[in-house]
Amino acid sequence: MNARQKAKKYKKLYENLLNQPVKFNVVTPKIDTLKFEQFYTKEFLDRCSVDFLTERLNNTMAENLAKSLSRYARYTVKYGPDGNYITGEIQIVPVVTRKEEP
Repeated sequence: MNARQKAKKYKKLYENLLNQPVKFNVVTPKIDTLKFEQFYTKEFLDRCSVDFLTERLNNTMAENLAKSLSRYARYTVKYGPDGNYITGEIQIVPVVTRKEEP
């Protein structure tokens, strides 16, 4: 087979590769929503400042959500020369919000 024939052969193989569809896997992660609700009376809300309510809501939400995170967290113990330590890992899927155009 001479060089011209080889060039034609490999050009044909190359063009066949270009026309093949690209295969890829789309992975959709399972999303669990951790939800928190807190009810307050109207009288309580009228007496409190916005800063106090925000602080209280953040603290209460963090406590309640931390209790439900145990089924999503993965803990490992690592041994090192300076001592043993435990690491925790939680994988999350960020919520993407779209900005509204004016």
